[in-house]
Amino acid sequence: MSAAALTSWLLVALLGITCVWMLWMAATQTDLEQEVRRAGGVLIVQRPPFSYERFIGALLGARPEGDAYACLWGTEVDDAWIARNLSSLRSESGLELNLCRTNVGDDSVRQLTTLKELESLDLSETIVTDAGLQLFAKHPTLACLSVGGTPVTSTGLQFLPTLPELRYVGVDAAQLDEKLLVTLQGCPKLTSFILIKADDATVIRLVRHPSFRLLILQREAVTDQSLVLLATHPELTYLCLRDCAVTDAGVNALQLALPKLQVDRKTTAESEQEWREMIEKRREETSEP
Repeated sequence: MSAAALTSWLLVALLGITCVWMLWMAATQTDLEQEVRRAGGVLIVQRPPFSYERFIGALLGARPEGDAYACLWGTEVDDAWIARNLSSLRSESGLELNLCRTNVGDDSVRQLTTLKELESLDLSETIVTDAGLQLFAKHPTLACLSVGGTPVTSTGLQFLPTLPELRYVGVDAAQLDEKLLVTLQGCPKLTSFILIKADDATVIRLVRHPSFRLLILQREAVTDQSLVLLATHPELTYLCLRDCAVTDAGVNALQLALPKLQVDRKTTAESEQEWREMIEKRREETSEP
């Protein structure tokens, strides 16, 4: 066989392999999309900005820009569902996975650690524990992790500095103790936090971490006292206040101190309603004709 013929044969073979791979990827993605829809969620591929939090976070570089976003928030997804769809999840590059308020536990975490291109994982308000979560130690791509409202403690979060891409962490006030603050100091890329069940005392602790640019606080126990503290952080670019007992005067004073700061005030009920409406809208847009 001549060199020219061999080259042509190799090109044809490469093209064939590429076509087979693309067909397999499309079929896998279709399977995953159907499974997510059956569960009551939505799979967004190369998605547009999905919510105010995601949009602002993307602008600030706080949230990873994955290729696929699987939102299963508030569904009945459990460990068995994760096991059944693991191979399809593994085929997604740059995956963002929202499992908030689902029935997943440590068995799911063990399986999800095999997703080497997982970039964002929301496990808030699940039954995941320290033992399961620590299996994510040294994960190469995980940039966003939320575990507020779970049995996870600051001890279970001591692995966070082993995540080289970590930029965003979501916890609750009970988890944000002195041990976790020390742990966070070892995360050089960390710039964004969501703190649920917060109060002024936890904000006092949080402001000791000097590099945050995006901050989401939730609970009535956050008052103008917290805003006074936040006014000393010129790096802060976006602040969301959910259910917080702050006053207009307090917010105005904060924005005078930090004129570039964007402040978003709303209730948790309003935020959750936005999620439901957006999920339903996306499900309608991606449904078969």
